[in-house]
Amino acid sequence: MLWSLCASVLCLGVCMPLFMYYKKSLNPVLSCSFKALGTACALMLVLVSAIRLDQRCWILVAGMSFHLAADILLEFSFPIGIALFMAGHLGYIAFLTQLYPISVAHLVCFILLLFFLFMLLRQWKKQGEKKASLFAVYGIILCAMGACAIAGGVSSYSLPGYLMAAAGGFFLFSDTFWARRLLFRTPRYVDWLIISTYYIAQLLFGTACILLT
Repeated sequence: MLWSLCASVLCLGVCMPLFMYYKKSLNPVLSCSFKALGTACALMLVLVSAIRLDQRCWILVAGMSFHLAADILLEFSFPIGIALFMAGHLGYIAFLTQLYPISVAHLVCFILLLFFLFMLLRQWKKQGEKKASLFAVYGIILCAMGACAIAGGVSSYSLPGYLMAAAGGFFLFSDTFWARRLLFRTPRYVDWLIISTYYIAQLLFGTACILLT
């Protein structure tokens, strides 16, 4: 757990504030650098797990690497950044279904999340008309990843599973507010909310991998 504690302090206590500072200062190079370094803190946990503990974690290493690349490219090219995030989510789905095979609980959770997605898209129809197709595709993949994390993690009755379930929930929360920020004007604290919950999700996935035995 010392590895996880150190990674969390570095990510949330150093990288996140510096990312937000340089983002506000309109310095995209440094802001993207610290944003990616925050994700790299969680990636290191998964990498150590893959090398020393569980070979299955290599799939998550690949998925989180896509997220790290997306952290950088999303600031310069929205379509490429979104594509990389979707690729990363698919990697998470592959990892999670290897740990926790698909069950009825997965399907129920997926349907509930899809209903929530449908309601959001309906509510944001006017503002999100130009990005409706992109939001729908991304949302479906995100719902699938969230369902695999939440249903699979909870049904495992294990600490790593519960951590992955919480990580899936934080991811859904973060991306929902991120999508809302794209369409509506939001207070500055929402930016902190989005990035902090995103990092917490990644760190929870990394900590769960450390605890896999």
